[in-house]
Amino acid sequence: MFDFLKKTSIEDLYEFFYVWQMYEDFGIRSEEAVAECAKSVKNQAVKTIMEGMLKDMKNGASTADAMRKFPDFFPTYVVEMVQIGERSGQMHEILSNLVFSLDHEMEMEKDIRSAMWMPKVFILLLGLCFCILVFYVIPRMGDVLNEIGMQLPLVTRFVLEFGHFMVSYWFLVLIFFGLLFFGWQRLMVVRPDIRDVVRFHIPALGAIRLAQLHFRLTSILGMCLEANVPIRTAVRFAADSSDSYYMRGTLMAALRRMEASGSSFLDALQHSNAYDIIPDNIFILLRVGSKGNLGQIMLKLAERKQKEILRLSKQVGDKLAFSVIMPAALILVFLVLSIELPIWDIMNNNNLSNMGGGM
Repeated sequence: MFDFLKKTSIEDLYEFFYVWQMYEDFGIRSEEAVAECAKSVKNQAVKTIMEGMLKDMKNGASTADAMRKFPDFFPTYVVEMVQIGERSGQMHEILSNLVFSLDHEMEMEKDIRSAMWMPKVFILLLGLCFCILVFYVIPRMGDVLNEIGMQLPLVTRFVLEFGHFMVSYWFLVLIFFGLLFFGWQRLMVVRPDIRDVVRFHIPALGAIRLAQLHFRLTSILGMCLEANVPIRTAVRFAADSSDSYYMRGTLMAALRRMEASGSSFLDALQHSNAYDIIPDNIFILLRVGSKGNLGQIMLKLAERKQKEILRLSKQVGDKLAFSVIMPAALILVFLVLSIELPIWDIMNNNNLSNMGGGM
């Protein structure tokens, strides 16, 4: 019923280009590859895209022009690469490079999702324990302690008041977090520079996001250069495909410098790297590649970045344990002890009283 709400994924994009490449190998037109994808795909959103493309192509549009109407599914650099392939007659090479690049990107995302599974479970369990503690355990413990009439420590009184507030005004808490969430989403749209700062400094995940950014850059540059795309065009594709404010700004500044002064890509990029978004190892390999085979060097660097992402993703659990899970667990322990300690004091006092009465 709600199939139209399903999002597309990198797997869907890879599957489309894989089928198209198979058809291209056998000399079958791209229109038939699109028609086959429209028949076999299960994701309703992708099926709608394929049907829209097929309609435009039957009316005389090129494959690239038909793809251009669906920018949420086809990245800009993919559309432009397809257009170059259609005009140059190098569609087989273009499709091979696209399938290779998308396959690496897909495997990389699978590795990250796999590494994130266990930390997500731990965080979910901690959240569940927190809700049970705040909405059920603390209020009932508070009622017991109030009936006894015992003088409670300041910390315990604060925790009890917090628990009663959460129970009595839970709807206000939901409204507050809802407004906070939508406000944050809006801020990320209005201030993409802040979004980049947050993304690249999130504990454990920031390094992965940055490595993904470098993987996308080197992969696109390598793929374009191997298809004999001019370096300026390749840089523009890389800039258009980047979702990072700082990376896009750096590449566009380098492109303007290349066009204005005729500087080499290496010199222009070094002068434009004001945000230090490009690491030194990329500059070193760009310097080597400027003597020849830059496309192959960029593709090898992309493979190296993929391995780096895999290594970082395997460390996510340990890093999150110290930066997120451990502090959250300590907060839970603190809440429990703030309630339990007065109860233990009462029990000890009762035991002492009974011993004194017995004597």
